[in-house]
Amino acid sequence: MKQLVKHYLAKRVARKLTPWLSLYGEKDTYTDEEITYALLRARLSKRYLRLAKEVFGSSTSKYRDYGKQKYLKCTNRPYLPKGSSTVEASSIFFENSNDNDTG
Repeated sequence: MKQLVKHYLAKRVARKLTPWLSLYGEKDTYTDEEITYALLRARLSKRYLRLAKEVFGSSTSKYRDYGKQKYLKCTNRPYLPKGSSTVEASSIFFENSNDNDTG
């Protein structure tokens, strides 16, 4: 049971910290200062610091790949306003192509 909880928390930490650590670029290992900064920006408690160092401080971690996949999946979605599946540019800017005021 304890391993299951640790597995879940490691996945959560990886998912939350990946966007903030991507500011430093793609690295094999991150420094303690970078991990601490990302932890604070993600608004996670300091009690996850040891777990975050295990995930991002070592060069091999399966949770890093999970966090990166989740991050890319969320950021690669196209933007659509709520309540509409298709939007024309003229409706966004309140322009009407038939309305030509030349006078």
